[in-house]
Amino acid sequence: MKRLILVAWILSSVMLCAEEGMYLIQQVPPKVIENMKARGFQLAADDIFSMKQPSLAQAIINFGGGTASFVSPKGLILTNHHVAFGAAQRQSSADSNIIENGFLAKSMLEEIPAPGYKALILEEVKDVSTQIFKGIKKDLPPQKIYKVTEKNIKEIIKKEEGKSGNYRCQVRYVYGGLHFYLYKFFEVRDIRIVYFPTRNIGEFGGEVDNWMWPRHTGDFSFMRAYVAPDGKSADYAKENIPYTPQRYLKFSARDLDENDFAIVTGYPGITRRHLISTEVDYYINYYYPEGVRLYKKWIDILEEDSKKDKDAEIKNAGNIKGISNSYKNYTGMNEGLQKLDLMAKKKKQEEELLDFLDAHPDLKAKYGDSLPSLMKLAEEEKSLKIKSRMLGIMQRASKLLSSAIDINKWSIEKQKKDIERDPDYMDRNIPDLKEQIELAQRSLYIPSDKKALAFFISESLKLSDPHKIAVLETMIKDKSENGVAEFVKNLYAHSKMVELEYRMKLFDMNRTELLKLNDSFIDFADELQKELDKLKDMQEIIDGKMLLVRPHYMEAVIKQHEGNIYPDANGTLRLSYGSITGYDVKDAITYLPQTTMKGIIEKDTGEWPFNVSDKIKSLYVKRDFDTYMDPELNDIAVNFLTNNYCTGGNSGSPIINKYGELIGTVFDINYESLLSDYYYLPDITRTISVDSRYILFVLDKIDNADNILQELEIVR
Repeated sequence: MKRLILVAWILSSVMLCAEEGMYLIQQVPPKVIENMKARGFQLAADDIFSMKQPSLAQAIINFGGGTASFVSPKGLILTNHHVAFGAAQRQSSADSNIIENGFLAKSMLEEIPAPGYKALILEEVKDVSTQIFKGIKKDLPPQKIYKVTEKNIKEIIKKEEGKSGNYRCQVRYVYGGLHFYLYKFFEVRDIRIVYFPTRNIGEFGGEVDNWMWPRHTGDFSFMRAYVAPDGKSADYAKENIPYTPQRYLKFSARDLDENDFAIVTGYPGITRRHLISTEVDYYINYYYPEGVRLYKKWIDILEEDSKKDKDAEIKNAGNIKGISNSYKNYTGMNEGLQKLDLMAKKKKQEEELLDFLDAHPDLKAKYGDSLPSLMKLAEEEKSLKIKSRMLGIMQRASKLLSSAIDINKWSIEKQKKDIERDPDYMDRNIPDLKEQIELAQRSLYIPSDKKALAFFISESLKLSDPHKIAVLETMIKDKSENGVAEFVKNLYAHSKMVELEYRMKLFDMNRTELLKLNDSFIDFADELQKELDKLKDMQEIIDGKMLLVRPHYMEAVIKQHEGNIYPDANGTLRLSYGSITGYDVKDAITYLPQTTMKGIIEKDTGEWPFNVSDKIKSLYVKRDFDTYMDPELNDIAVNFLTNNYCTGGNSGSPIINKYGELIGTVFDINYESLLSDYYYLPDITRTISVDSRYILFVLDKIDNADNILQELEIVR
C-alpha cells in the first residue's frame, strides 16, 4: 500500500487553464496564485487558507447541502433562496406562507429557527493517508480491506471530534483514494432565518428559467448563526447569542464590468471527470435517461395533489423543487453527453494512456494492469448500482418508509459498540437522525406519500432478472398496478407511523420491543433491510478492490499528465478563478454576461413564475435606482456570468473580486455546461450569480430591510 501514498500530483510546477481548475483550498498551487495575482488579485495565499490566522476559508460555510458565507461580525449568513428553501417550507402554513410572501426579521428578536440547518466552519485540514492505510495488506480479502479502512476512518473522526460537541469531522479522499484528508469543522447548530425574499423575487422564472441564461433571479437569503453564551455549539435556545466569525466578507457595491476578475470558494458536491468509459456508460445509458423518466412521473404525482389542496402545496413544495431541479439537470446532462459523444472521448483518453505506458516500459510494468482491472470492476458494479439506486429512490419517495428503515436499522445497530456500527448510526449521528424523522412530519402529505411509494414499487417490480429486488418479488403476489396499490394501502392501514409521536416512541425501543409490535411498515422495512445488507456486503467487496485498483490507475494518469490534473469535487472546500464573460451559444447567437431589471419587466406575464410585483414595476418606471445603478448598463444589474468552474454544492458560494470582497452569490450554471461534471468545455462553461448590487437594491428599495443594510460592511 506504500505506493498509494506517494504524492505525484503536486501542481505547483505546472500552469493549468486558468478557469478550469477546482483546487483544494489547502493546496492552491503557487503557480495558480501567481496567475491570479497577474490578473489583479490582491490577497496573499495565507489570506485564502491558513491554519495559523483567519482566512477566507473561515468565512465560507458548508451549509445545508450547499454553501454560504459570513457577511457581518454578528454571524449574519448569505446564501441562496433555494438553499434556504427547506427552512422556509418547514416554517410555512396556509395562514403564514413564508414560501410565497417572504420573511423579514426587523430585529434579532424576530428571527425564527431554521429547522434542520447547521453551519460547518472549517478549522483544520490534515493528510491522514498513513492512518487510513494502517493494517491494510494486498493479500487481505477485499471486504476486509474495506472494513479496516472504514474502522480507521471512524477512529480518526471519533478522536478528533472529542466529547465537547463543538466539532464535526469528515474524512474525504482524492484521486480515487490516493490521498485521504481530515476536515475538522466548528459546528453551529442554532441557525435562524433573518430574511427570505418573496417567491416572485427569490425564484423568479421558476423551473422555466432554471439552469438557463439569461436569468433575472434574486436567488438569495439571509440567516444567522447562534451559539451558547460561552461561545460553544448549542441547539436552539432563547439565551443563545450570535456567533462571531473569525472572518467575514465585505459587501461590494462597486461597478462590475466584462473581464473583471472573480474567484469562487465553496463546497462543490460531485464531478466525474476521472471516470473510465465503462463507468460513464452507466450514466449515459441508464442513470440519466432512467432518471428523466422516473422523476417526471414523480413530479406529476406531487403536482396533481398540490393543485387540489393548499396543505399539499406547502408540504410538497420542497420535494417538487428538489426533484424538478434534478429532472431538468438530468435532461440537460442526457442531451449534452449524447451530443458530446463522451464515450468516444473517454475511449480515446484510455487509448492515449495505453500508448503512453507502451512508450515507457518501466511504467507499463508497474501500471499496465491498472486500466483493465478497473474496467473489470466497473462492469461488475453496474448491476449493483441499478438495484441500489431504485431502492434509494423508493426510500426518498416515501417519508414513512425512510423513517421506518432508519428506526429498524437503529434497533439493530444500537446493540453494537459504537465503533463497530454502520457509520451512519454511530452516536455522533443519532441526534441528526432523530431530527430528520421529526422534520419529515413538516413535509408529509399522506396521499402523495402513498402514491409515490406505489409508483416506485411498481417500477421496481419491472426490473429485469439481474436487478430484481427479492423481497418485493416475495411479498407482493399480485404485481399488477391494482395489486401494488392494495399492498401499499395495507401498509398504511396496519401502521401508526403517520403519527410523529409514535415514530419517536419507536426510535427509542430496543430490537425485541420493536418487532413485537407487528407494525406493517416496520416489518416491511425489516425485510427490505435484508436486501440492503446483501447489497452493502457486495458493494464493500467491490470498494475493497477499488481501494487497491483505482489509486493505482490514477497514479498512471497523473504520470501521463505530469501532475497537470486536479481532483474531482467531493464536497470539500475548493477555489476556482476566472472572469466576467458571456459566451457564444451557436451560430450568430451570443449571450452577454449581465442582465438587468429591463429583462425582469420584459418577462412579466402577471402569472407565476413571471409575475412581477407592482412595487418593482413602479421603481423601474420611476427609475428609482438610487446608488445601485450600473453606470454602463444604465440600469440595475441583476445576474451575471463568469467562466469559473462550479457544480452542485456551489449553490450559495460567494463570488469574490480582486480585493477579496463579495460581488455576488453563485446560484446556478448554464444549461449548455451541465456536462462539465464529466468534460470541461471552456467556451461554454459558465457560472451564474446574483449581483451584490441587486441584493442591496432589493433589501433597500423593495423590502426596507434597513437593519440588514446597517449590519453589512458595504464597500463602494
